[in-house]
Amino acid sequence: MNTNAVFYKKLGDKIKKKFEKTKFHKNNPNMFKGGDVKIHPNVKQDSSKDSPKNQKAKLKVGKKYTKAQLMAKKRIAAGKTIADVKAANTKSMKDAAKKRNEAFKKTGKSTIAQRRAAAKKKMQDRARAKNAAFKKKRAKK
Repeated sequence: MNTNAVFYKKLGDKIKKKFEKTKFHKNNPNMFKGGDVKIHPNVKQDSSKDSPKNQKAKLKVGKKYTKAQLMAKKRIAAGKTIADVKAANTKSMKDAAKKRNEAFKKTGKSTIAQRRAAAKKKMQDRARAKNAAFKKKRAKK
């Protein structure tokens, strides 16, 4: 083997080790074995190689993808449009708002106010405990 080949083999091994630590590797264990790459484990991909949709959804080995690109690939592989995703997000947002509103009607307090009150109480309890420990330590002297 010439030195370039050895260098690239070592480089490939380093990349492979880093890749094996990622969540993506769990869904694509055959990526470095020349196997198919799945974007999402629960989504069945179109097996026809010439399908433009299938070409868009596949990941290229060795290429770095941003988070947005990976999300787009997952969306395409799932067969959803941007409008579908937007509608699902809007629906979940409205459902969460309804749930918060129901809680507000029951208690008269917003969930944010409840969380703030709980955090304030926790902080006060910690301060009281710290103060008691300080007084105890000072009393010993």
